[in-house]
Amino acid sequence: MKTKIFCRRFIPILLLPLLITGLCFTSSCEQKDKATIAEEGYKAIDSAYVEFRAGNNEASKSISHQVLTNARDISNDSLAGRALMSLCRTALRDRDTIALQDYSVQLADLTEKTGQDVWMMVRAHMNAEMNRMQGNLDEAAALYDESMAIAKSIGSLGMYAAEHFNKSFIAVEQGEFEEAAKLIKGYFDIMKERNPDREDAYGLIALVNFLSKQDDLQGAATVAYTARRLFEQENIVPDPADETPMAAAELRVEKELALKVRDSILENTKTLKVSNLLERYLD
Repeated sequence: MKTKIFCRRFIPILLLPLLITGLCFTSSCEQKDKATIAEEGYKAIDSAYVEFRAGNNEASKSISHQVLTNARDISNDSLAGRALMSLCRTALRDRDTIALQDYSVQLADLTEKTGQDVWMMVRAHMNAEMNRMQGNLDEAAALYDESMAIAKSIGSLGMYAAEHFNKSFIAVEQGEFEEAAKLIKGYFDIMKERNPDREDAYGLIALVNFLSKQDDLQGAATVAYTARRLFEQENIVPDPADETPMAAAELRVEKELALKVRDSILENTKTLKVSNLLERYLD
Protein backbone atom coordinates (compact mmCIF):
# COMPACT_ATOMS: atom_id res chain seq x y z
CA MET A 1 0.00 0.00 0.00
CA LYS A 2 1.39 3.36 -0.95
CA THR A 3 2.00 5.79 1.86
CA LYS A 4 0.76 9.25 1.07
CA ILE A 5 2.58 12.24 2.47
CA PHE A 6 0.06 14.72 3.77
CA CYS A 7 2.51 17.16 5.32
CA ARG A 8 2.26 20.28 3.15
CA ARG A 9 5.21 21.57 2.52
CA PHE A 10 11.86 21.85 -3.69
CA ILE A 11 13.61 20.54 -6.63
CA PRO A 12 16.35 20.91 -4.18
CA ILE A 13 17.81 24.41 -4.12
CA LEU A 14 21.04 23.80 -5.98
CA LEU A 15 24.14 24.43 -3.93
CA LEU A 16 27.51 25.26 -5.36
CA PRO A 17 29.54 22.24 -4.33
CA LEU A 18 32.90 23.10 -2.85
CA LEU A 19 35.92 20.89 -3.28
CA ILE A 20 35.81 19.68 0.28
CA THR A 21 36.66 16.07 0.94
CA GLY A 22 36.70 16.02 4.73
CA LEU A 23 34.37 17.19 7.47
CA CYS A 24 36.06 19.86 9.56
CA PHE A 25 32.96 20.47 11.69
CA THR A 26 33.23 19.04 15.17
CA SER A 27 30.89 19.02 18.13
CA SER A 28 33.25 21.09 20.29
CA CYS A 29 31.12 24.22 19.84
CA GLU A 30 32.02 25.64 23.23
CA GLN A 31 35.64 26.10 22.09
CA LYS A 32 34.76 28.28 19.10
CA ASP A 33 32.85 31.46 18.51
CA LYS A 34 29.50 31.27 16.77
CA ALA A 35 30.74 32.87 13.54
CA THR A 36 33.46 30.24 13.15
CA ILE A 37 31.04 27.40 13.89
CA ALA A 38 28.57 28.76 11.37
CA GLU A 39 31.25 29.16 8.70
CA GLU A 40 32.41 25.59 9.22
CA GLY A 41 28.79 24.44 9.19
CA TYR A 42 28.04 25.94 5.79
CA LYS A 43 31.19 24.35 4.39
CA ALA A 44 30.17 21.03 5.89
CA ILE A 45 26.70 21.22 4.32
CA ASP A 46 28.33 21.79 0.95
CA SER A 47 30.47 18.73 1.68
CA ALA A 48 27.30 16.77 2.48
CA TYR A 49 25.91 17.80 -0.90
CA VAL A 50 29.08 16.57 -2.62
CA GLU A 51 28.68 13.22 -0.84
CA PHE A 52 25.01 13.04 -1.86
CA ARG A 53 25.83 13.73 -5.50
CA ALA A 54 28.49 11.02 -5.36
CA GLY A 55 25.86 8.55 -4.10
CA ASN A 56 27.23 8.41 -0.56
CA ASN A 57 23.92 8.77 1.27
CA GLU A 58 25.10 7.60 4.68
CA ALA A 59 28.07 9.98 4.69
CA SER A 60 25.80 12.84 3.63
CA LYS A 61 23.33 12.03 6.40
CA SER A 62 26.04 11.81 9.03
CA ILE A 63 27.43 15.21 8.11
CA SER A 64 23.99 16.81 7.97
CA HIS A 65 22.93 15.46 11.37
CA GLN A 66 26.10 16.88 12.95
CA VAL A 67 25.53 20.25 11.30
CA LEU A 68 21.92 20.30 12.50
CA THR A 69 23.00 19.60 16.08
CA ASN A 70 25.66 22.31 16.04
CA ALA A 71 23.39 24.81 14.29
CA ARG A 72 20.86 24.42 17.07
CA ASP A 73 23.58 24.75 19.68
CA ILE A 74 24.41 28.21 18.33
CA SER A 75 20.78 29.11 17.43
CA ASN A 76 21.58 29.52 13.73
CA ASP A 77 18.20 28.95 12.07
CA SER A 78 19.44 29.40 8.51
CA LEU A 79 22.09 26.73 8.94
CA ALA A 80 19.57 24.43 10.63
CA GLY A 81 17.24 24.86 7.66
CA ARG A 82 20.01 23.98 5.23
CA ALA A 83 20.78 20.85 7.27
CA LEU A 84 17.12 19.81 7.26
CA MET A 85 16.95 20.35 3.51
CA SER A 86 19.98 18.10 3.10
CA LEU A 87 18.38 15.41 5.26
CA CYS A 88 15.17 15.60 3.22
CA ARG A 89 17.25 14.88 0.13
CA THR A 90 18.73 11.73 1.60
CA ALA A 91 15.32 10.62 2.86
CA LEU A 92 14.02 10.90 -0.70
CA ARG A 93 16.83 8.75 -2.03
CA ASP A 94 16.09 6.18 0.68
CA ARG A 95 12.33 6.54 0.02
CA ASP A 96 12.04 6.96 3.79
CA THR A 97 8.59 8.50 4.25
CA ILE A 98 8.81 8.43 8.05
CA ALA A 99 12.05 10.43 8.13
CA LEU A 100 10.65 12.89 5.59
CA GLN A 101 7.55 13.44 7.72
CA ASP A 102 9.77 14.15 10.72
CA TYR A 103 11.91 16.66 8.81
CA SER A 104 8.75 18.22 7.36
CA VAL A 105 7.44 18.94 10.85
CA GLN A 106 10.79 20.49 11.79
CA LEU A 107 10.73 22.68 8.68
CA ALA A 108 7.22 23.86 9.55
CA ASP A 109 8.39 24.66 13.08
CA LEU A 110 11.35 26.57 11.65
CA THR A 111 9.04 28.64 9.47
CA GLU A 112 6.83 29.45 12.44
CA LYS A 113 9.89 30.45 14.47
CA THR A 114 11.58 32.58 11.81
CA GLY A 115 8.70 33.76 9.64
CA GLN A 116 10.69 32.71 6.56
CA ASP A 117 8.53 30.98 3.98
CA VAL A 118 11.52 29.49 2.21
CA TRP A 119 11.41 26.50 4.58
CA MET A 120 7.75 25.84 3.74
CA MET A 121 8.76 25.94 0.09
CA VAL A 122 11.43 23.32 0.78
CA ARG A 123 8.90 21.22 2.67
CA ALA A 124 6.33 21.38 -0.12
CA HIS A 125 8.89 20.50 -2.76
CA MET A 126 10.35 17.53 -0.92
CA ASN A 127 6.94 16.04 -0.17
CA ALA A 128 5.88 16.59 -3.77
CA GLU A 129 8.93 14.64 -4.91
CA MET A 130 8.12 11.73 -2.60
CA ASN A 131 4.51 11.65 -3.74
CA ARG A 132 5.58 11.71 -7.39
CA MET A 133 7.93 8.79 -6.86
CA GLN A 134 5.07 6.86 -5.23
CA GLY A 135 2.64 7.64 -8.02
CA ASN A 136 0.42 9.96 -5.97
CA LEU A 137 0.15 12.46 -8.80
CA ASP A 138 -2.69 14.65 -7.55
CA GLU A 139 -1.00 15.12 -4.18
CA ALA A 140 2.32 15.83 -5.89
CA ALA A 141 0.76 18.40 -8.22
CA ALA A 142 -0.86 20.26 -5.33
CA LEU A 143 2.44 20.37 -3.45
CA TYR A 144 4.38 21.54 -6.51
CA ASP A 145 1.79 24.31 -6.92
CA GLU A 146 2.30 25.31 -3.29
CA SER A 147 6.06 25.38 -3.71
CA MET A 148 5.78 27.33 -6.96
CA ALA A 149 3.51 29.94 -5.41
CA ILE A 150 5.90 30.51 -2.51
CA ALA A 151 8.89 30.60 -4.85
CA LYS A 152 7.24 33.30 -6.92
CA SER A 153 6.28 35.33 -3.85
CA ILE A 154 9.79 35.30 -2.35
CA GLY A 155 11.62 35.71 -5.65
CA SER A 156 13.19 32.26 -5.79
CA LEU A 157 13.55 32.04 -9.55
CA GLY A 158 15.49 28.78 -9.42
CA MET A 159 12.75 26.97 -7.53
CA TYR A 160 10.06 28.55 -9.68
CA ALA A 161 11.82 27.12 -12.74
CA ALA A 162 12.37 23.76 -11.08
CA GLU A 163 8.70 23.26 -10.37
CA HIS A 164 7.90 23.84 -14.05
CA PHE A 165 10.29 20.96 -14.76
CA ASN A 166 8.72 18.78 -12.08
CA LYS A 167 5.11 19.42 -13.03
CA SER A 168 5.87 18.40 -16.61
CA PHE A 169 6.25 14.79 -15.47
CA ILE A 170 2.77 14.83 -13.97
CA ALA A 171 1.30 16.40 -17.10
CA VAL A 172 2.93 13.68 -19.21
CA GLU A 173 1.61 10.90 -16.97
CA GLN A 174 -1.88 12.37 -17.31
CA GLY A 175 -1.58 12.54 -21.09
CA GLU A 176 -1.56 16.35 -21.16
CA PHE A 177 1.30 16.66 -23.65
CA GLU A 178 0.56 20.22 -24.75
CA GLU A 179 0.67 21.36 -21.14
CA ALA A 180 3.85 19.35 -20.56
CA ALA A 181 5.54 21.03 -23.54
CA LYS A 182 4.63 24.46 -22.14
CA LEU A 183 6.05 23.56 -18.74
CA ILE A 184 9.32 22.21 -20.17
CA LYS A 185 9.73 25.25 -22.41
CA GLY A 186 8.93 27.49 -19.43
CA TYR A 187 11.66 25.81 -17.42
CA PHE A 188 14.30 26.39 -20.10
CA ASP A 189 13.15 29.99 -20.67
CA ILE A 190 13.50 30.83 -16.97
CA MET A 191 16.89 29.12 -16.71
CA LYS A 192 18.06 31.08 -19.76
CA GLU A 193 16.87 34.28 -18.13
CA ARG A 194 18.83 33.43 -15.00
CA ASN A 195 22.03 32.67 -16.88
CA PRO A 196 22.03 33.60 -20.59
CA ASP A 197 25.54 32.21 -21.11
CA ARG A 198 24.82 28.68 -19.84
CA GLU A 199 22.83 25.88 -21.42
CA ASP A 200 20.95 23.82 -18.85
CA ALA A 201 21.51 20.12 -19.48
CA TYR A 202 19.51 18.91 -16.47
CA GLY A 203 16.19 19.89 -18.02
CA LEU A 204 16.77 17.39 -20.82
CA ILE A 205 15.52 14.69 -18.47
CA ALA A 206 12.01 16.12 -18.80
CA LEU A 207 12.34 16.18 -22.59
CA VAL A 208 13.45 12.52 -22.67
CA ASN A 209 10.39 11.55 -20.65
CA PHE A 210 8.12 13.72 -22.82
CA LEU A 211 9.30 12.07 -26.06
CA SER A 212 9.37 8.53 -24.71
CA LYS A 213 5.80 8.68 -23.43
CA GLN A 214 4.69 9.74 -26.92
CA ASP A 215 6.54 6.75 -28.40
CA ASP A 216 9.14 8.90 -30.16
CA LEU A 217 11.92 6.55 -29.13
CA GLN A 218 14.45 7.84 -31.66
CA GLY A 219 13.88 11.34 -30.31
CA ALA A 220 14.10 10.09 -26.72
CA ALA A 221 17.35 8.28 -27.55
CA THR A 222 18.81 11.40 -29.18
CA VAL A 223 18.06 13.52 -26.14
CA ALA A 224 19.09 10.84 -23.62
CA TYR A 225 22.47 10.19 -25.26
CA THR A 226 23.16 13.92 -25.41
CA ALA A 227 22.06 14.39 -21.80
CA ARG A 228 24.27 11.59 -20.45
CA ARG A 229 27.29 12.98 -22.32
CA LEU A 230 26.69 16.45 -20.90
CA PHE A 231 26.03 15.06 -17.41
CA GLU A 232 29.40 13.34 -17.47
CA GLN A 233 31.12 16.50 -18.67
CA GLU A 234 29.45 18.63 -16.01
CA ASN A 235 29.51 16.03 -13.20
CA ILE A 236 25.71 16.00 -12.92
CA VAL A 237 23.95 13.17 -11.07
CA PRO A 238 20.13 13.28 -11.40
CA ASP A 239 18.04 13.40 -8.26
CA PRO A 240 16.10 10.21 -7.37
CA ALA A 241 12.70 11.37 -8.64
CA ASP A 242 14.27 12.38 -11.97
CA GLU A 243 16.57 9.40 -12.55
CA THR A 244 13.61 6.99 -12.46
CA PRO A 245 11.76 8.27 -15.58
CA MET A 246 15.08 8.87 -17.36
CA ALA A 247 16.16 5.28 -16.76
CA ALA A 248 12.73 3.96 -17.80
CA ALA A 249 12.95 5.80 -21.12
CA GLU A 250 16.47 4.51 -21.70
CA LEU A 251 15.31 0.96 -21.01
CA ARG A 252 12.58 1.31 -23.66
CA VAL A 253 15.15 2.58 -26.13
CA GLU A 254 17.43 -0.38 -25.43
CA LYS A 255 14.63 -2.92 -25.75
CA GLU A 256 12.70 -1.48 -28.68
CA LEU A 257 15.31 0.06 -30.97
CA ALA A 258 17.72 -2.12 -32.91
CA LEU A 259 21.38 -1.89 -31.95
CA LYS A 260 22.32 -0.52 -35.36
CA VAL A 261 19.75 2.26 -34.98
CA ARG A 262 20.97 3.10 -31.48
CA ASP A 263 24.60 3.21 -32.61
CA SER A 264 23.70 5.55 -35.47
CA ILE A 265 21.79 7.87 -33.14
CA LEU A 266 24.64 7.88 -30.63
CA GLU A 267 27.16 8.81 -33.33
CA ASN A 268 24.98 11.71 -34.43
CA THR A 269 24.66 13.16 -30.91
CA LYS A 270 28.36 13.69 -30.21
CA THR A 271 28.28 17.40 -31.02
CA LEU A 272 24.65 18.23 -30.20
CA LYS A 273 23.90 21.00 -27.71
CA VAL A 274 20.85 21.66 -25.55
CA SER A 275 19.71 24.45 -27.86
CA ASN A 276 19.79 22.09 -30.86
CA LEU A 277 17.42 19.70 -29.09
CA LEU A 278 15.02 22.41 -27.93
CA GLU A 279 14.75 23.73 -31.48
CA ARG A 280 14.17 20.24 -32.83
CA TYR A 281 11.59 18.99 -30.35
CA LEU A 282 9.88 21.98 -28.70
CA ASP A 283 9.78 24.84 -31.23
